[in-house]
Amino acid sequence: MTTIYLIRHSQPLKVNNELNSDSLQIQNEKFSLSIEGEQIAQNIMNNPTSWDKLPEQFERRQFLDENYKIGNGENQKEARDRMLSAITKILKENKSKNIAIVSHGTSISYLLKKWCNVEIIDDKLR
Repeated sequence: MTTIYLIRHSQPLKVNNELNSDSLQIQNEKFSLSIEGEQIAQNIMNNPTSWDKLPEQFERRQFLDENYKIGNGENQKEARDRMLSAITKILKENKSKNIAIVSHGTSISYLLKKWCNVEIIDDKLR
């Protein structure tokens, strides 16, 4: 039997402080990307969306409407389908192994919504 552990990444290092006033978008750009991540970034580079200009209650709206997105961003359904496709491939290629997958909590919640009741309670996903 193959076992997959979905792990929410740990708290990211906060580099935006009184000594570093980079925007949230610049902070995220400084994280290392996988080859696939670099390809995705390259594809959307021509039509960027600033993280500093997200619409009011963006996360809530995206959680409640699986097709909601801005610009060339990824909506909930696209993120869930991408994760499900990757997990299916991992399962096929790794029979009888234990697999750890580390991802963003929001992406994991989108995936879990396929099988579980995930809701917003007190502005937190539960």
